[in-house]
Amino acid sequence: MSLIKVSGDKKVIEFSIPLTSISGKARVKIRHAFSDYGISTATRKIPFSLKHYVEWQIGYDAPIKDKEKFELTTLKDEKYHFLGANNKVKTLYELSEMIYYAKQLNLISLEI
Repeated sequence: MSLIKVSGDKKVIEFSIPLTSISGKARVKIRHAFSDYGISTATRKIPFSLKHYVEWQIGYDAPIKDKEKFELTTLKDEKYHFLGANNKVKTLYELSEMIYYAKQLNLISLEI
């Protein structure tokens, strides 16, 4: 199941960022000063405050041979495949998917 859902008629891109998984790509962290590095915190035990923030380790592409990630992308068709710098065939994933759909829905432009 994909993390991204697109509604073309509403011009909406929705994505899920699960915050309760310790080993997930998104983590809730807490810091006492803006210049500090954050420390992971238990979201179910400590209430959110202004000292909390979300760290998201977002991906850009996924090797098509990585079955787990490939299953999560919405852009599986070969026309989205490309050869990465490491000579692996890849497809758009997470951030690249969002940018692709934002362009398709005219939410962003290529013009400067």
